[in-house]
Amino acid sequence: MVKLNFGYMIVRIARILGLGAILFSVLLSCNDDDVRLHYKEVNGDGWLSSDTVNLKIDSISCQGIYKLSVGVRTSSARPYPYRQIVLEMRQNWLSQNKILVDTIHCDLSAKDGEVQGTGVSVYSYIFAVDSLQLNAGDSAKVSIRHLMRRSPLPGIYNIGILLEKEH
Repeated sequence: MVKLNFGYMIVRIARILGLGAILFSVLLSCNDDDVRLHYKEVNGDGWLSSDTVNLKIDSISCQGIYKLSVGVRTSSARPYPYRQIVLEMRQNWLSQNKILVDTIHCDLSAKDGEVQGTGVSVYSYIFAVDSLQLNAGDSAKVSIRHLMRRSPLPGIYNIGILLEKEH
């Protein structure tokens, strides 16, 4: 006659369920579709060269390679007068104690004046800046300013950043 040890079986089942719960939470915590998008308005009367747009990238949930882009929105109600805008982006990665500075040349229209953005009355543009190796928990402060001679600079509606995990 076989005698069953129920205490041993309960402990074994609890261990298996515990390991399953840990595995399940790890799989959910690293989402391959990790995307951060954040915009801020600039002064409607014109973006002063002394006005810096400050944005934050909150803690990254999963380590990997991320593509960082800058977003620009213009309005047809107050057209942007140039084909291009030149921006300076300063990234301060807090946990890595690293500061990166990029100059970004953004083409907003073709030579014939055709708008290159998407939209009807507000045009959106996304310009790739960098690919970054980031660790879980990394966060950053990002500041963006324009490097154009004209100040205030009319026609810019929003400035933002897009951070997405590469697959």
